[in-house]
Amino acid sequence: MNGILHEATGTPFPEPAGSVLAHSVWRTHLDQAFKAAVVRRNIDESRRILDQGADLLRELPDPPELACGDHRYGLARGWLTSAAGDHQVRLIQRDLQPHTVTPLDAGQIHVHQVTRGIDLLFQALGEVAAGVVDGVQGALIVRCEAIGSAFIAPVPVVSVLNESILADPVAVADAVLHEACHQKLYDLMAVRHLVRPDYDDRTAHTFAIPWQPVNGRRRRMDSLRIVSALHVYAHVMALMIALARSGYHHPSVTASVKEYWARARFFWLVAEEGPVAEDLGPDTASMLDWIFEIFREHTHEMHRLGHEIDNTFASDARSQVMNPHV
Repeated sequence: MNGILHEATGTPFPEPAGSVLAHSVWRTHLDQAFKAAVVRRNIDESRRILDQGADLLRELPDPPELACGDHRYGLARGWLTSAAGDHQVRLIQRDLQPHTVTPLDAGQIHVHQVTRGIDLLFQALGEVAAGVVDGVQGALIVRCEAIGSAFIAPVPVVSVLNESILADPVAVADAVLHEACHQKLYDLMAVRHLVRPDYDDRTAHTFAIPWQPVNGRRRRMDSLRIVSALHVYAHVMALMIALARSGYHHPSVTASVKEYWARARFFWLVAEEGPVAEDLGPDTASMLDWIFEIFREHTHEMHRLGHEIDNTFASDARSQVMNPHV
């Protein structure tokens, strides 16, 4: 991507070494400049975006993050003390409106808590976890009344983790994997034809989620978000199954195994029996086939743990497949 941009704009924009913030600022502006040059065919706009990114990167302080043990995963500090950090924080806050998001400087207690969760994740999933989490540089710890964790597409390679979940190592392992899965899919979309160039979530098929309504109304998810959710649930189910099979006794594992299995079944049915693949790009069908095979393996493992397929939301899913909303 960087090479294509350099050839198109003549503006060098080398990948920085160092901090979580530097990598995030670089990717933010690289992604925006690529869309300007390739999608909108506006080379002047692309140059302006790259120049803005370069200006922010020149003003960065020394790498401020704290490392989580031996993992290549840093916790952000000092983002509000630089123009670059302030830029990324404003993008996060804008994306998560109307919720109030307050960034925190990570301390040693946060390092201990997040490292404990990542250790648990890697013990459970090994190379599978590494292959996903390696796409993320680290996390910004925040205080927020409603959101446990988040992936913010305009702020790549950084996960948002709420301070409120950090005392629970299972919740941390889950959140780190969950948000890294979103980043992984975002990266795959850049190199595979998962989404048509003309895809518009306003005209794609949408499906009503039968849990956690907002203000009494069901949330709706378009086809791309259905695929994203399936990708996440394929991984977090693997985590919870691995923990349960290992005899790791923890209330969060017991609760999540049941809750995630019911939700995963909903997304599985919607994607397998509905018009999701036809909305998206030519590579989506093969990706979904891979995910469906993983869920068939999960079905076998869940049976060994004493859980049958959870059809709590199955009739709801099939009803929506028969009458999709566009």
